[in-house]
Amino acid sequence: MSIGALIIHRIPYATDLGFSDVQAGISFGIYGFCAFAAKLGWGFLADRYPIWQLDIIALITSAISIFAGVGSKSVWQFYATFGVMYGLTGVSLVVIGPLLWAAHFGRAHQGTIRGVMSPFYPIASPGGPMFAAVVFLFRQLRCRVAGVCGVLPGQRAVGLVGRSYAKRWVPVVA
Repeated sequence: MSIGALIIHRIPYATDLGFSDVQAGISFGIYGFCAFAAKLGWGFLADRYPIWQLDIIALITSAISIFAGVGSKSVWQFYATFGVMYGLTGVSLVVIGPLLWAAHFGRAHQGTIRGVMSPFYPIASPGGPMFAAVVFLFRQLRCRVAGVCGVLPGQRAVGLVGRSYAKRWVPVVA
């Protein structure tokens, strides 16, 4: 949810903070450049470290960047948080996501699992931005929208930590 809601609502949020449309657009350029570079970096790290640890790091730093950028007072803080920091961490799921599926369910059933899940993506994907838009328009609580977008990656990271420890304690029956 957080990626779609942030990308769609970034320009209106930036203009509500008092930044111009050009400054908000520049943040997209910074985000895109950092996201491109980060994909290469995340791929390199995924070959060398456990994938669940990388996902926890990426989700926590992504949540921190969202929370740090909510009350941006200067354009440079906005660029640093929503451009650089979120660009380096928010795109991690593009690289790490398929590897997490394979690590959790195994490679043998990857196609079946992805095929079963694929009809739900078009239903769930618009849900995040639409929820953010409803809160954004009717409640005028922009900080809460960003807060929800920041809390969800943090909750997922906590779940991954718990799953990794549970996997050590519970014997896996094949």
